[in-house]
Amino acid sequence: MGVKTIPLSVDLWTAYLDAATEYYHTHDDYETKMRSLYESAVDSAGLEFRSDALWEHYISWESGHNRLVNAANIYARLLSIPTQLYFQNWDSFNKLVEENRPEDILSKNEFASMVSQISAATGKPISLEQSTGDISDELEPPILGSTKPVIEIRRPYFHVKPLEEVQLNNWAEYLSFEEAEAGTVISHIREQIKVTNQLSDDKLEEAVLEYPEVKLAKRRVRVLYERCLVACALYEHFWIRYAKYLEYTEGDISAAREVWRRACITHLPYKPTIHWHWGCFEDRYPACLDNPQKFEVLTCLDILTDLEKRLTDSALVCCRRADALRRAGKPSYLWSIEILFICFYVFYIYIDAL
Repeated sequence: MGVKTIPLSVDLWTAYLDAATEYYHTHDDYETKMRSLYESAVDSAGLEFRSDALWEHYISWESGHNRLVNAANIYARLLSIPTQLYFQNWDSFNKLVEENRPEDILSKNEFASMVSQISAATGKPISLEQSTGDISDELEPPILGSTKPVIEIRRPYFHVKPLEEVQLNNWAEYLSFEEAEAGTVISHIREQIKVTNQLSDDKLEEAVLEYPEVKLAKRRVRVLYERCLVACALYEHFWIRYAKYLEYTEGDISAAREVWRRACITHLPYKPTIHWHWGCFEDRYPACLDNPQKFEVLTCLDILTDLEKRLTDSALVCCRRADALRRAGKPSYLWSIEILFICFYVFYIYIDAL
């Protein structure tokens, strides 16, 4: 239940995997069950910047059972992700390569392909007796986002104490960077497809979205937003930004609706501005259009009416509800009463201040 509630928590996942290892150890399908759990763990939290411990847990489990080919494949996945201990992971991968024979850490096809490639490059055949160190010399670490901004996140966890302005700006910069990186990947793939295929715009976009690089880039953006909203759960502009990203950039209306509901119902039930944004979203995309429909159909008027019950003395809520009444085509006397209340409230505040 804990890992479902907080899927980005590396500590929860590692504790859960330790417990699962003990529990399933005597089961006949131990290997299948554990690998399924490990895959769920890295799928949920593996893109988190501080997820190195989780990946190392997975690699240790595979190598501890002498499944070195699997361990090497996991390293290949890990090294495609920018993590906090990236270069340490690269050194560990090199150590695995140096301490084992190539045929022990590669599949038969991969080994044959590597030998033929290196033989072609060096101009002489390579025997199985050649040291693994000679082959590992051909390896070079992948480029790790040299333009990535230096991110100094001091508080990655939630706390009611306000974050410093520099930390909020830091999160905003980080989000902008990842969005720009994803945009670059998508543009690059789109141009590649245009060179080789003549497709309509709709077909082109569908083809772009099928590329693994695009899926990974978009997944990284979402994971970063989720990370951000752990520490910045009380800052409505990050929730609004996330929902609008899902709506306008990815076109995922269902996911955007879930973000609006999480923000307004769970984290920010007394914030008028984000409720107004949510209401406008629900008017643009009624929940009845979802397939399948997950939530009840709400309008902006429904949302603001419910909010007004919690904030009975808010002139802002009253004003926006009056606007929602007008846009919903309600009789003029209804929203006129709201406007009169606002005028009276402002006048009362003015008199009280004298």
